[in-house]
Amino acid sequence: MRTLFAHSDDPDSSDAVAAILSDCRARLAGAAPKAGLLFCSVEYDHATILGAIQREWPGLPVIGSSSDGELSSSLGSCDDSVLLTLFYGDDVRAHAGVGRGLASDIQGAIAEALAGRRVTKPALCITTFAPSTNAAEVIRELSRQLGRRECPIVGGLSGDHREYARTTEYFGTEALTDSVPVLLLEGDFAVSWGIGSGWFPLGDRHVVTRSNGHEVLEIAGIPALEFYRREYGDVPTDSLGEFPLALYDGQGRMSLRAIIGRDEATGSLRFTGEVPEGAEVQVTQVLEEGLLEGSKASLGVALDRFAGSRPELALVFSCAARKWVLGPDASQEVEVFRRLAADRGLQELAFVGLYCFGEVAPTSSSSRDSGFHNETCVSVVIGPR
Repeated sequence: MRTLFAHSDDPDSSDAVAAILSDCRARLAGAAPKAGLLFCSVEYDHATILGAIQREWPGLPVIGSSSDGELSSSLGSCDDSVLLTLFYGDDVRAHAGVGRGLASDIQGAIAEALAGRRVTKPALCITTFAPSTNAAEVIRELSRQLGRRECPIVGGLSGDHREYARTTEYFGTEALTDSVPVLLLEGDFAVSWGIGSGWFPLGDRHVVTRSNGHEVLEIAGIPALEFYRREYGDVPTDSLGEFPLALYDGQGRMSLRAIIGRDEATGSLRFTGEVPEGAEVQVTQVLEEGLLEGSKASLGVALDRFAGSRPELALVFSCAARKWVLGPDASQEVEVFRRLAADRGLQELAFVGLYCFGEVAPTSSSSRDSGFHNETCVSVVIGPR
């Protein structure tokens, strides 16, 4: 399998996609792409871009999503741009599907996305779904229905510019909401992954006293929003995603859960993944240098574990909160990737990605059991065997 990408920050949708298609056409040199992955700012006309891609390659399996920002080894970190990645080669087989109405029927939406698939032994599953429900349950159900533990599931939740209102998912020519697009890739290629964060727990643990899936009503016996204000002080309510909770399971393992919505009337908080009633949680803190070390660890582990002949592409799914914390220094995350690749003699390694509202990857570098993450940088390295 081979890969290539094209990236444009032209503000006009038609001009941006025309430039991208021209670049891809030239570098494909007559080869036919087998699948595509599109990341795009909410400021663009998604229908125009998707329609142009399908006119260029009719029937091409394409999925993707809107993002809080895009990044690549050509343009670095962008707030508003269009980024298309193509997979091609004689050995590549692909299935793209989408499930609609995700929030109301997770099981049914996953079944719809996987229906009719002809890829029987996928080596990689990529998904870019809506932050409209319990994302942890979406991944569990996708893993169950996919039924291949040796196939890692990776991806991210669609994002926008902190609005939590315009997130969009892509499938073929369709720009959707509350959906779960899935891309299955099969072929003679190697894949590896790594995850890193930068947030660490702080202070006492507290018990979640009332919750319903990914909606938390009370922590330590008081409304969840009041708890947050007590612990964090006067934090901006439109940036609560920067203040995740450390969540502990019954075996003491920690994961991070970020806030995506709040209800001032009830004092409840809506997280991107479940926070069970009775679970212990802890507030967290992040340091910029630790955040960038998490980025470095993410790609470093993925490269360490790569078992193919040459790493060709790194797909990066980085939490939007990482970009918010870094602010004008968000480009440093891209520079971390560049330096690490160069230090390993991999100056030609391409990387593409987006800033999203939640990340999907196996729970460790040695496991293929995928899970849902927050405040995390996920790196997925792909290349020929």
